Formats: sequence, C-alpha cells, structure tokens
Amino acid sequence: MQLAAANGGITTNAANLTLTGTAAKILDGANNALAGFNNNTGTFALSGGATLTTASSNFTNSGKVTIAKGTTLTVGGTGHSYSQTAGTTTVDGTLTDTGAAGISLTGGTIQGAGALKTNVSNGATVNVGDAGKAGLLSITGTYTQLSTGTMNVSIGGTTVGTQYSQLKITGTASLGGR
Repeated sequence: MQLAAANGGITTNAANLTLTGTAAKILDGANNALAGFNNNTGTFALSGGATLTTASSNFTNSGKVTIAKGTTLTVGGTGHSYSQTAGTTTVDGTLTDTGAAGISLTGGTIQGAGALKTNVSNGATVNVGDAGKAGLLSITGTYTQLSTGTMNVSIGGTTVGTQYSQLKITGTASLGGR
C-alpha cells in the first residue's frame, strides 16, 4: 500500500491493520510509513512471514497486537522499549527490542508460544502459551515478576508446549508476584 504523498507516516493505529507476507509494507511517498509507528490502540497483526522494525521511539500497546509464528516485530533504536499498558499482545513469532530497554507490562496481558528477545518486567499478566493452551515461551534476557504481576501456565500432561507450559529464560528470573 502507498499513501499518495509524504504525510509523516503512521504513528498511531486505532483501526485494524494487518501486514501479511515478507514483502508487505506501507509507503508514505517513498518512505516506510510505519517507521514511526509507536502507539497501538486498535488491532495490529503480523502474519505470513511479515517483519516490521520501528525506529523512532518507545512502542506502547493498549489494544491488540498479534505476532504470528514466523513473523517479527522489532522495537528499534537506542533505549526504546515495548510497553503493554492494557489489551493483549500475542507472541507466537518474535518480539525483539534492539535498544535493550526491554518489555514492560503495567496492564493487560502478554501471551504466546514464541520468543521475547529482551528483558521482561511483568507488573500485569503473562500467559505462557496462548489463551487456555500450553506453550513454550522463550525469553532471551531476564524476567522480573513484580508484586503486581501474575504468570499463568497450563499443566495437563508430560509434553512441553502441548500438554504443559514452559517459560524458558536465558538470564536470571526474579519472582516477586502472586
């Protein structure tokens, strides 16, 4: 998709926006219209191998973000973070923060059976696996569960990812939640 003329791009999504496929993009003139995308209050989804890197600032979600298997959302730039304040982020693909500021959950839920490639601070809810399903959620970094945080796992057998949930963390884990 291409916007008719350079208008500064899309910074906030309050609608339903889905990027599908490895070549999916939205252009603002000749530039990436989503380079400054930093606020989702609607529904945003990546599917079919789509990738998106934002570069201008922190990314805040209070709507619904879906990162399907085989897709990647990267919060780029130095010191930028992914902030979940409400709503749901489902990560069955990869959510990466190149600035190492991490993922901060203060409201809503992050769930899935994908990879979070950054440090995670949970003051809300993490579902290991998708809603009501077991899954393997990997964190490349540290996991800090604050006293306001909740972590939900599914247990129903002996097979990881299909019968019980597993949170795999490469760094340290600090559990201070309930």
